Amino acid sequence: MADDADSYVLKNYIKLYSLSGSTQPYTENLIPSGSYTVSLDTSKKIATITVSGNMVVNTRYRGKILGGAKAASGISMSPVGQESNQ
Repeated sequence: MADDADSYVLKNYIKLYSLSGSTQPYTENLIPSGSYTVSLDTSKKIATITVSGNMVVNTRYRGKILGGAKAASGISMSPVGQESNQ
């Protein structure tokens, strides 16, 4: 994963959702970006999502890498406007 500290910032393309519903497909509810942080390790290959508030018991969560995110090679992981479920 790349994060060159110029105009491209990987964490802008990682979002956290809570899932509701008892069967798939679940309904996704975007968690406000102020409720969690995304950080990269020193190799910039592992992203960690840290929730600043309480997570709800018995609730499913999904992290998504949105279109526009780039691999360390600079290649887009998915087209802009699409998403990659992780």
